[in-house]
Amino acid sequence: MRLLWVTNRNFDDFCATTPIAFAKGLVESGFKLTIINPESEGSHSGAEWEHIGLEVNAVRGFQSRAFSKNVLAHFESMELDFDAYMMDWQVGVAVGKTLALQNRPCFLMDRSPPADSGILAKLQWKVWKDTWRLVKKGLFTSGFVVSKAHLRFVSRTLNVSGTVILVLEAGAATIDDTTPLSRKRGE
Repeated sequence: MRLLWVTNRNFDDFCATTPIAFAKGLVESGFKLTIINPESEGSHSGAEWEHIGLEVNAVRGFQSRAFSKNVLAHFESMELDFDAYMMDWQVGVAVGKTLALQNRPCFLMDRSPPADSGILAKLQWKVWKDTWRLVKKGLFTSGFVVSKAHLRFVSRTLNVSGTVILVLEAGAATIDDTTPLSRKRGE
């Protein structure tokens, strides 16, 4: 099964052990995985998945919006012929609607609700709510959260049925081959 994962996560920082382990698990389960993220092209050259890097240079608070615009522009030059799609909530509704139009299963990844405060939080909470509405309206098959408490929070806050929210627990892998890609390159 060919799966496209659009994520705002960089795989070269210390917090990358969970998405790296998740990506490796998908590949080991037989998925042919392609990841689009805001890193440079070629930064995943030793990885077991295909990678499309779309670098973003934007001020804090607008990186996800800039990345989403880059993703939409890139979609115009690529054939979206995957069997399923997955995206992080930070990628936004416009990308989500484009994926939903492919008439294939689409999944929302929510590793954490917005964490910023002030005006940035207001912007992020709107995006978070709007992307979860894709699940609520049935445009996305389901959404993934990190815990049962997270599931209850999403369900209660947005009135999304718990039957379309799946728990994909967070955690750090302890095997040696999940080190961030930057460490593998000796940075």
